[in-house]
Amino acid sequence: MPLRVSELWKLPPGKHFDTGRHGCPGLFLLVKEGERKPTSRHHNKPSPGRRSWVARLAINRKRHELGIGSLRDLTLDQARQAARVLRQEVRAGVDPRLARAARTAQRVTFREVAEQVWTERAKGLRNEKHAAQWRVSLENTFGVLGDLPIAEVDSDLILKAIKPIVEATPETGRRTLQRIGVVLEVARAQKLYGLPSPIAAVRAALPKNGNGHVNHFAAIPLDRVGEFMRELRKLQSPSAWAVEFAILTAARTRPVRLMRPDEIRGDVWQTPGEHMKHGRPWDTPLVPRAVELIGRGCALNGAHVFSSARNPAGPLSEMGLLQCARGIEAGATVHGWRSTFTDWMRHEKVDHELQELCLAHVLPGKVRRAYARDMLLKQRREVLERWAAFTSA
Repeated sequence: MPLRVSELWKLPPGKHFDTGRHGCPGLFLLVKEGERKPTSRHHNKPSPGRRSWVARLAINRKRHELGIGSLRDLTLDQARQAARVLRQEVRAGVDPRLARAARTAQRVTFREVAEQVWTERAKGLRNEKHAAQWRVSLENTFGVLGDLPIAEVDSDLILKAIKPIVEATPETGRRTLQRIGVVLEVARAQKLYGLPSPIAAVRAALPKNGNGHVNHFAAIPLDRVGEFMRELRKLQSPSAWAVEFAILTAARTRPVRLMRPDEIRGDVWQTPGEHMKHGRPWDTPLVPRAVELIGRGCALNGAHVFSSARNPAGPLSEMGLLQCARGIEAGATVHGWRSTFTDWMRHEKVDHELQELCLAHVLPGKVRRAYARDMLLKQRREVLERWAAFTSA
């Protein structure tokens, strides 16, 4: 017999088919057991339970059941009409599951799938540093890919997102491309992505290093340092402050971007080991201008010293700092300033071991043990003060 509107909320748990002359073939109401809720001191009354519409269809000669919606949202007539549409799609050779996945994929963004992937993978990664690298590398592509429907991500878009990263840091770019591939494969498993994998095509289109040589970071020549810094200081933004801070401290971009207010102790920056490349805590002396920049960043009240205005809870992206540097001089990189600083130290005849410590390099063997007691904080401060004076000339 066909289902009756008056009986829908009274049916017991189970599958109740809409059969008969006036029913819809394959449509049934699925009723799941409800919890028993107390209605008085002495009696318990069962709740009506979850009630949802389901269509049973034969797709490619196999039986499948597709949910249509809740009884609270769809009337009997609406459920019948939805089931008839599904049956018509099957007759026309269309798999309703794929069509539904395609519609869903148009709503799900690359950012959403990426967040799901790194949340799951963080549980199995070897340490927090590796998990943070996964997250940050994908965030650096969000300017191009983040808000796109996952189904629309193709090789051209990936190339647009990844090429600046590869040109700045080839190894980071290679890993980021690999992680984009993981996100797309997870989307494929969820039937959100149906295109052939574009990763091989993107890899072939990227510029090659050539002959196995390492691409070094572009460094600003010493005779253009003053001009670059004057232009940089005209920019009043967290990205510009972070770039200048990185230059003054000769620090890598990651610890600068992730720096929190509680890492500052007066005129010393105490970086936790998980933010350092060598995995060990590191103290960096701060010149007055660096302390001033920290004050400007902290005044924005973000989670990090230099936080994005659009996302105060998160750090600045590596791409944001790179774009800031390149906006002043084409081809410039923030990391390249460490090379400029090294050139300056050599010109100033700074002791080699002191150079290494100013760059936060861990000293090996006996040399490291000899300097391990105080890591020459006073001597490094003197070097950085001279460097700050040079950049302001």
